[in-house]
Amino acid sequence: MSAKKIEVRRGSDGYTPTSEQADGIQLHIELPAISGHAADVYLDCLEVLNCVFLGAQPQAADTEEPASGLSAPCTLSPRTLFREAVMLAEARQLVLQDGDWVTMAGLSQLTGLEPAALAVGLRAWLRDGTIISVSDRRQEYFPAFAFGDATEPRPIVEFAAVVKVLREKKDGWGMAFWFVSSNHFLGGYRPQDLLRSTPERVRRAAEAEVAGILHG
Repeated sequence: MSAKKIEVRRGSDGYTPTSEQADGIQLHIELPAISGHAADVYLDCLEVLNCVFLGAQPQAADTEEPASGLSAPCTLSPRTLFREAVMLAEARQLVLQDGDWVTMAGLSQLTGLEPAALAVGLRAWLRDGTIISVSDRRQEYFPAFAFGDATEPRPIVEFAAVVKVLREKKDGWGMAFWFVSSNHFLGGYRPQDLLRSTPERVRRAAEAEVAGILHG
């Protein structure tokens, strides 16, 4: 294989798909001899493109898939998909760049909880919808603004109330985009900045978002 060529082949190469995968198309991707870091970067790019591509697929009439927060392209044009992928990558960077979303280690420092105890709590909170997370480069991030101080080291109820509303139409990244974006319904403020001071107002903004009211 050429050192600068990525080969993509159809077929499972002897792999037997499960019953859930039987209707899918198997692709085999072979990378050239590159570093582990370069392979990780390639997979990161592929993950973003996969997200956009799946969002462009027509949904069945009775299917209600959560939206990522960005409008899905109306065609499968490569140019459109690449443009949407760039927008999605930039939006993810916007969410993570200010330090408002932290790893479990960062959350442990913020809350004062030991990592083992925090891990147990996070599993329970994710399961019951009290908290959400997003994944980037195989690292999971949690919203620091959703937690109380060291005297109340758990997600605040106001955050869970807003998530309950948004979850009807948005996935984890879609909710993350919404919290970090300026909102016309909130006078241009970001929802995450008003969550503690005026939580009912933020919840109403979430209801407006789900109802389809446009905001800046």
